[in-house]
Amino acid sequence: MFLRTRKGVTSLVTSGLLAASLGGAVAAAPSAAAAAYPWCTSSAWTQSADTTWTTRPSTSSTDTTCVMARGSTGAGVTSLQKALRDCYGRNIAVDGVFGPATKAALEYAQGRAGVNQDGEYGPVTRNAILWGRYSIETGAKVRCA
Repeated sequence: MFLRTRKGVTSLVTSGLLAASLGGAVAAAPSAAAAAYPWCTSSAWTQSADTTWTTRPSTSSTDTTCVMARGSTGAGVTSLQKALRDCYGRNIAVDGVFGPATKAALEYAQGRAGVNQDGEYGPVTRNAILWGRYSIETGAKVRCA
């Protein structure tokens, strides 16, 4: 691994070995503001009183205060991609890989939600974007909220 400085911002560029040692969760560093949070490596399911459920990116300990950026992989990315498809109509693969299409779809959702369109996922984006609510009985999407 090595450090690269560009425009006064130091970013960690990881090798495939480091990404593999982290469970494939990351391949690029988040912005300086997002670096204070752990990476989203999993997803957390929640049930509401109206018999619907949703899933959001989380840490392995189900903490939803986490970050993802281009290069992230795993269940957290899958949760985000599902929301971008189901609630924003973005035609992206739900494959658990945060690539250029997921970044572009997230920028779109961030713009619709009125937050910074940086293409990085963190607590501000989590609270601003819509998430699919699914029927506990059928699994069908009920609405986005």
